[in-house]
Parts: sequence; structure tokens; C-alpha cells
Amino acid sequence: MRNFLFKTISHINYVIFSSITKIANGLVFVNGRIGWMILNVIDKKRMHHAETAVEQQGEMSELNVLFTIFQVRNNALKSGQWNEEHEDQLNFLGNVLANEHDWEVEQVQRYLYEVIETGPAVSKE
Repeated sequence: MRNFLFKTISHINYVIFSSITKIANGLVFVNGRIGWMILNVIDKKRMHHAETAVEQQGEMSELNVLFTIFQVRNNALKSGQWNEEHEDQLNFLGNVLANEHDWEVEQVQRYLYEVIETGPAVSKE
């Protein structure tokens, strides 16, 4: 009897929870669509700009990584040499390009090699 009661109540709980989740997801979707339509009516040009900015977020992030790589190189040029901190930063940024921006590992290596070659001379120890 306890087993039956436990299973029944847990199943009812599951059904209620699933129903509430579906309703909530539907309301979030409806709210988003209505909000988009109202904002589009109020200022279509600004809404188009916002949509474009969101669509380009990935490209902007990738450009930010590339800009940061050049900042690391410029810092090495100022100091006159590459150091361990520069190496760590370039490794981290190379991993970001490979893992988050779908660069091939060989492509990252070639790019970073070119950056290193344009920096201060690398000592061959």
C-alpha cells in the first residue's frame, strides 16, 4: 500500500511539475514575441540594430580575442622580450580561438607563430 501510494503521488507530482514547466515555457515564448513586436513597432530601426548586434556577438568576441593577442605582442615589444606571462596569455587566447571560435589547431599555431615573429626577437636557448 505504501509503495502504491508513493508511486502514485510521485507520478502526480511529476505530471503537475511537467505541466507547469510547459506552461511557463509557453508564457516566456509568448512574452518574448509580444515584447519583440511592441519594440519593433515603437522603433524599428533600433530593434534592427539590436538584432544585428546580437547576431554579430560571436564575431565581435573573436575580434576581441585577436585584438588582445596584439596587445600581448605590443606589451612584449615594450618590454623588449617575450616572457612566461606572454606565453601563458598567448596559449590561453589560442585555446579560446580553437575552442570557442572553431579555429583549427594548425590555423591557431600558424597565426600565433606569425604574431611571435612580429614581436621581439626570440632567443634560441
